[in-house]
Amino acid sequence: MGESAFEELYGFLPVPEGQLGSSIFLLVVYGFVLLQGANLLSDGSEMLLEVFPPGIIGGILLPILGALPDCLIIVVSGMGPVEEAKEQVKVGLGTLAGSTVMLLTIAWGGSVLLGRCDLEK
Repeated sequence: MGESAFEELYGFLPVPEGQLGSSIFLLVVYGFVLLQGANLLSDGSEMLLEVFPPGIIGGILLPILGALPDCLIIVVSGMGPVEEAKEQVKVGLGTLAGSTVMLLTIAWGGSVLLGRCDLEK
């Protein structure tokens, strides 16, 4: 046969040679991991709502569990040399703040549009 087009770049995962192949592979793996995590979080939150009152779960626990992965990513990105860590944490916090503002804006705008009603009847 010929030479293999795959190279063990990370030690145990066969990755296509070249920057584009490696990037696409990592994007697919990252997307799959995020999808599985979202499904597990959704299933777990439904199970928690069956056991505990919705006020505690929906108001306190689920927002904490939703923010925990973002916080861990920022903490892990801050480990390393001080100057590089500062820059990475700035980028991480900016991304987290931007995504939070965007999600709140979408939720608020959606609730205003979908929850509107006539006050005078």
